[in-house]
Amino acid sequence: MILTRKVRINPSKEVSDKLWHVSSLCAHVWNFTLNEQKQSPSLTLYAAKRRLVTLKKEYPEYKQPSSQVLQNVVFAFYRGRSILLCTILGELYPFFSSITKCSLCFLSWTINVFY
Repeated sequence: MILTRKVRINPSKEVSDKLWHVSSLCAHVWNFTLNEQKQSPSLTLYAAKRRLVTLKKEYPEYKQPSSQVLQNVVFAFYRGRSILLCTILGELYPFFSSITKCSLCFLSWTINVFY
């Protein structure tokens, strides 16, 4: 079954530059979230989302991409972190059941998709 289809687009120079700029801003948000997580390991997903507001106030160029795009970057960061945590727990503790690992990853995936 084919779930996706590749479509080739030929954006103009202006659109291409805008796409690269938004991609660059998303990378900066990812690094900002990583830095915040290192400084305060107990930072939750929702606290990280709230910090996007202060980031937008300090740096006006982050107002260009929609807030949903930047929130998706933060969601993806936390989803990746929970999958890594499940992998580490599974290797360190063999009694850590696969059901628990899947439920942790699924919870993270659910937050990413449905919020």
